Amino acid sequence: MNWPVLVVCPMENFMLQRATETAMVSKLEEYGIEAYAASDYRTLDEALSQEDTFIRYVLFMVYDDVYTYEVGGGIANLYFDCTVDDRLSFDEDSTITARINGITSSSENGYLSFGETVEDACRSAGESVVYEYLSYVDL
Repeated sequence: MNWPVLVVCPMENFMLQRATETAMVSKLEEYGIEAYAASDYRTLDEALSQEDTFIRYVLFMVYDDVYTYEVGGGIANLYFDCTVDDRLSFDEDSTITARINGITSSSENGYLSFGETVEDACRSAGESVVYEYLSYVDL
């Protein structure tokens, strides 16, 4: 069953958070999976308590490091780490069912600013996580 998924990217930079969450939600929905972005809600509790929907999986994603070409320059590398939390897990030690990490890189800046590269960089990282997540679930 395609259980609903909540995407949570708790970051200090809301621009990175929002771009990543919406990219992941969009890619999950392409595969017919109902998905929600935590940044659409005031609190995490509000996001988890959807009416008439039980959210089984929560994808928690953060960027460990963000490198730019120069101060204020375009994003060169995003190192990401994600855990897949199964809210139906009966394991007393952990509800984490998978850990996904990796990097997305840009081979050139093209003299773009940080803001101009956020959407592409976050989409690349978010889609990488979604593709890996899909290998864990039955569609």
